[in-house]
Amino acid sequence: DFKCEVPVKEWKSQDDLQDKLKSEGWEIRKIKIDNGCYEVYGFDKMRKRKEVYFNPKTFEVVGEIKQD
Repeated sequence: DFKCEVPVKEWKSQDDLQDKLKSEGWEIRKIKIDNGCYEVYGFDKMRKRKEVYFNPKTFEVVGEIKQD
């Protein structure tokens, strides 16, 4: 399990994360909050299915669930 410990008042919006990822070629299916992180389901620019956890303040990748 991945965990982010950032006060909610310091979070950037899910829309900002979605815009960032779309600009990098991602296709976003869903963004949700899990253990204080943004959990993103979608496809990267190589069309690979992804489930990635991002720090909600920095959008740094915290972890990734490997897909088959």
